[in-house]
Amino acid sequence: MKTKILILVLLVIFFPLMSAAQQYVPTENEEVYGTWVNTEYSGDYTEEQKIRTRLEILMTEDVSELIGIEKVIFYPGGKCQLFPTTLTTAPIGEVEYAIASKWTDSDGSILYKQAWVHYFEYHGKFEKDRNFTTIKVNASKQTIEFVFDDADYPTEVDPEHSKYRIYYRQK
Repeated sequence: MKTKILILVLLVIFFPLMSAAQQYVPTENEEVYGTWVNTEYSGDYTEEQKIRTRLEILMTEDVSELIGIEKVIFYPGGKCQLFPTTLTTAPIGEVEYAIASKWTDSDGSILYKQAWVHYFEYHGKFEKDRNFTTIKVNASKQTIEFVFDDADYPTEVDPEHSKYRIYYRQK
């Protein structure tokens, strides 16, 4: 009985310490930080939106119908903003993220696992969703690719995945 109590006490004391030791603590200079753009991005547009010209959509000043995200800004401290175009000054969504882990692959690319909570306005109501993201910053630090999933961290950054995105560092 004393042995069971001792084991339980040790687990209560050391389990939080072991978990804290495995948690990644981001620096102020993470490679993912910065502004990333892809002006050719149309992966999220509906067929109707693809038919309409980008100028026509922008002239309506109702960018809520622009579902595609051309600009993403990652800030230190776990904040990210999403913009429908590179010209838009107001974000259409914000993300709170936590970096769960970071590693470098054999090509020199830096990978992150991030948990996201995405806040956005949809038809006049504020919504939020949660997802898990695996991000790859290439070795030159000029390209970022990521895949997100609702259930768990994607095991690879696969361009064929339906939730794959690619962006380029804004100069």
